Amino acid sequence: MRLNSINLVSIILCILSFLLAISIMFTSMFWYLPGFFVLLLSVISSIVGMMSGNRLLNGATLILTIVFFVIFSSPLLLA
Repeated sequence: MRLNSINLVSIILCILSFLLAISIMFTSMFWYLPGFFVLLLSVISSIVGMMSGNRLLNGATLILTIVFFVIFSSPLLLA
């Protein structure tokens, strides 16, 4: 992947992570397994992007993805 494409992938997966966290909070949809894989891919793409792309952008998406993962996993912890 080129440097610009890894940044785009990281941003897109971060946005998908945000939408999954919101859908878990406000609906009763069962997105846990696909959502976990999207969040995992988002973390991996942010880490790879930090190594080969824009460190500041991918660092911010990594922090946001971790926050979304905590929001996403909170209903699982309460169950």
